[in-house]
Amino acid sequence: MDRLRHIKKTGMLDGATAALAGVAAFACLLAGPAGADGAPQTLTADPPAAHLAITGPVALSGAAPLPIGELPDGEYELRADGYGLPLVRGRFVREGDGLQRRPWAGISTILLPPGMLHLQRGERRGWSFLGAAAVGAFMAIDSQTSLWDAEDDRDRAIRDYERAVSEAQIRSTRYRVEQARDAVDDHAEMRTLWLGYLGTSWLGAAAEALLLTPQPTLRSGAAGEYVAGLPRLSGAGLALR
Repeated sequence: MDRLRHIKKTGMLDGATAALAGVAAFACLLAGPAGADGAPQTLTADPPAAHLAITGPVALSGAAPLPIGELPDGEYELRADGYGLPLVRGRFVREGDGLQRRPWAGISTILLPPGMLHLQRGERRGWSFLGAAAVGAFMAIDSQTSLWDAEDDRDRAIRDYERAVSEAQIRSTRYRVEQARDAVDDHAEMRTLWLGYLGTSWLGAAAEALLLTPQPTLRSGAAGEYVAGLPRLSGAGLALR
């Protein structure tokens, strides 16, 4: 009889142990892949409690820290903001269990049309850069066309002046030549100004992406943790950006 009670008690303990083991395994599955030391992988922020948004093969957002153990391999974009912080934008690549930081923009940005990189990164303000450059290009082409017409008028006025015989013809054609030359100078100046506007828009968009975009740092922290360092800016830095 005592032996039977012992068998029943032992069986109940084994069943309870198996159930607890199943619950623990399910919890580990929900937590996702762990780091090398068995801890779940997370992405936190410095300063803490910033809002992080990750986009790529999958999207994930929320207040730091974010669980990143389930992120598949690929390239991701990271946006972070918070109280007293500028809008921080960065990129990273996930390979296996590790994260590698990538620069937000490369030097090849200068070769792209203004705002194109911003649009590729999902930033609607890229349309502002692209629109400004389109206006500059259109007006520069229009000014160049007007300049060619003004040069034709000048050449005709010079030919008429050279063929003038009477004093009245000479005075009239000389006045036309002076007017035509002034028109050529005006159109040439406008063409140059619009080309400068186009160049400024082009370089400005590249400088904003390369130099003026606050970018995070990325470092390994505690077990299974990655820390995105978010730059703080002074009032002057915020105004510039």
